[in-house]
Amino acid sequence: MGNFAKDIFKKCRAILNKFARPIFPKRTERVRIGKMGEGIAVKFLKGKGMRVLARNYRHGHDEIDVVALEEKILVFVEVKTRAASNLVPGYYAAVSGRKRAAIKRCARAYLSSLRVKPAMVRYDVVEVDLPKGSEAKLDGKSAVVRHYAGACELGIF
Repeated sequence: MGNFAKDIFKKCRAILNKFARPIFPKRTERVRIGKMGEGIAVKFLKGKGMRVLARNYRHGHDEIDVVALEEKILVFVEVKTRAASNLVPGYYAAVSGRKRAAIKRCARAYLSSLRVKPAMVRYDVVEVDLPKGSEAKLDGKSAVVRHYAGACELGIF
């Protein structure tokens, strides 16, 4: 790449950084908000009578946010925390086909590690909506929680 192209590239990057940074929160802030959402979701699921078996179960690069047991049903839960400042509302835009495939791979690994297989397996999505201003406080007391049981078929078996 010539000097002229490098200069153009640097100028474009500077312009993009100037406008993109205020729109997208920093990674550490997103991680903190996500962890808070997972904590709220776990409390919510426990309140519904589920027993949490694992949090942030990893297999390779794949991860399942929560693995829970509801009676004899093993439930893999994806938690989506939505801050009031998000541009796109709802979990539909956030749980992509790629993410579902990653959860499926991770779920298979989790199931293969079990000595006793569950009677049924289900995939849920828990959406945590944080009201305006709670991103800064990170208290989660007035968060709105939506539970979508059986959000999609994983086809594990």
